[in-house]
Amino acid sequence: MERSVTFLQNIQDAFANEASSCMVMVNQEGDLVSDFSNLDLLQEEHLFSESQLVEIIKPLGTLQAPVQLDGGCIAKIIAAPVYLRGELAFYILTFRYGDDLKDSDVLFSVKKCSEMMAEYLLMQEQLAASRNELKSIRKRLLIAQKEETSGLSVLKEIMAERGEYDIIGLALEKEGEQGRFSIDYAGGQGAPLLGHSFQIGEGFLGLTVAIEQFQFWKNASVDFRYQWFDQHGIRMRSFFCIPVYIDGKIRGVYFGGSTNKELDENATKEHAILEAALLGVIATSVQLRKDLHNHLMELSTFNEIFKVITSVEDIKRVLYILVDISINLIRGPFACIVSKPEKLSSNVEVVSRGLKADDINQYCAEVALKKFSKDSITMEVSEFKEQTRVIEIPLLFNNQVYGILCIGLPPNTDPDMYFSFLSSLAVAGGIALHLNHHRGACQSTQSLITMLQNVLADLAPDKHARALKRMQLIKEFSEYNGAVRTIPFSQASLLMEFDENVIDNIIEDKTVLSILEGCRGIQAGQKSKYIESEILFLINHYINHDRDVSKLHDLSAVSENLKELFKEFLNRNQVIESSVPLSAAAEEAAEFSAIDVEHLRKEIHLSTREIEVLNQVLKGRSNMEIANELFISEHTVKNHMTKILQKLRVSDRSQAIAKVYKLGYFPA
Repeated sequence: MERSVTFLQNIQDAFANEASSCMVMVNQEGDLVSDFSNLDLLQEEHLFSESQLVEIIKPLGTLQAPVQLDGGCIAKIIAAPVYLRGELAFYILTFRYGDDLKDSDVLFSVKKCSEMMAEYLLMQEQLAASRNELKSIRKRLLIAQKEETSGLSVLKEIMAERGEYDIIGLALEKEGEQGRFSIDYAGGQGAPLLGHSFQIGEGFLGLTVAIEQFQFWKNASVDFRYQWFDQHGIRMRSFFCIPVYIDGKIRGVYFGGSTNKELDENATKEHAILEAALLGVIATSVQLRKDLHNHLMELSTFNEIFKVITSVEDIKRVLYILVDISINLIRGPFACIVSKPEKLSSNVEVVSRGLKADDINQYCAEVALKKFSKDSITMEVSEFKEQTRVIEIPLLFNNQVYGILCIGLPPNTDPDMYFSFLSSLAVAGGIALHLNHHRGACQSTQSLITMLQNVLADLAPDKHARALKRMQLIKEFSEYNGAVRTIPFSQASLLMEFDENVIDNIIEDKTVLSILEGCRGIQAGQKSKYIESEILFLINHYINHDRDVSKLHDLSAVSENLKELFKEFLNRNQVIESSVPLSAAAEEAAEFSAIDVEHLRKEIHLSTREIEVLNQVLKGRSNMEIANELFISEHTVKNHMTKILQKLRVSDRSQAIAKVYKLGYFPA
């Protein structure tokens, strides 16, 4: 402010010198705003007191342009008004003696002075307003960062800062009632509006939602839509409304106005846009916190539900749990599960709550015909008796459908509110039903396999013995490998001796059948998507060829990595007992001399890392153990091993170990 006064004084001094006059600026009460310029031009006996200045400006009223006043014998006086935003703010009084300058020239100079001051004061006022606005925005942003902040607290801040607003409020869309809004906050003289609702297009507020933009009424009381406010005893002169966006959609209306003052439309719009945006951000933040809390609650609930339904072995209990959870969550009229029928059955099993017997027969039959005849089933919303909307969600696992969960929705309910949780519930239900079916299938499969093995032991003891050897080797390799499904894998290995047509007709476990089918495909020269099929084929080939490792090279359909891993397993588990004469060892030792690391580098061209890997191999460690020891990946170890075998010109690890020892190298 001090800088502004100094600048105004400088302007006044400059024009006073130009007009060879004495100048001063006063307010409407006659108080000095500036110091006298060229005060020495006034004779001492002609100095003006404050009371005399008041007498000079008293008759001026709302002066529109500079005028020359009759100063009597004292001096010539010119008074010029300084207007700010259309309202009189100050007077510039000019006192002059003599006729050095024409009166018209002095009048022109004084007018320019008042205009320049008015322009500067307006600029300073706008700058101050901008600074205040920035402070206000910063303050509200800091408020918005607090978790307890709500739109209500921000509106109270706005009401306190905007002295020109007598009414301020916020209307938000009602939950579950699209297109209908309720006034959740109304401050000042707008308090009677609290709790009232409106639809899109209804009144000032509804119109703003409909046209999706800022609205301003200078004289709102003459508009026919004003009746709504008039009924609540509210008289307004200026009024504004602006949409509030939450999550990219219009979810509210911010409004306000003045009962006795005409607001500036542009300034009001500028403030309203910022305030509506802030309210939208805060509302979105509140909604996100609420959604996060709900999701955490849903996740906790889902975890508990999942634990329960996956541990229950009675399939009917699983179905009832799913139905009860659904109907209690949605609070709808009914919930049911339509189970997928067996291939040879013409009936569907239904578990329901809230449906009458006739409705079960009609609706559930329609669901079964509509859903189970499709190749792919997705979540849908359908109509029941043209009154109730129903969410229909498939219960499936690994693309196998076990049933349809159907939940009736309460009236005026948005299905999107429940899709996320119900989808998760359906996934859990699909897993639980799959586990139940799988338990039954596994028990049935194991019983059949036991019976078939007993028959095989009586009719073909050699095949039975081979099957047991194969199963034992598979069990040991599975434990070593740790990346296969042990139970169905072992079951499949026991069925290798039987005709595929017999197996396909009596075994129901699809996992076991898939492993066997993949194994037969490899035998026909095809690649399999199941690792168990590759392993089964590899071990069966190994057993059938009298455990000859060299025969494994012929298996092009089996991956090289798997063959290498199997050889590692065999080497690790192979135990050789023998006696070596010391004299023979001495003779053999005489044929070569020990070599060091430098020899491996220069003659064999092994890198430092490859020598480190080779040292670990010579100590009998697996790829995984080498990776852990050297802090590298297992894949990197395999790459090093491939290069080592190439440089040593051998085909497997056992040959590499033998050759290195023969060269005379021993690990440190």
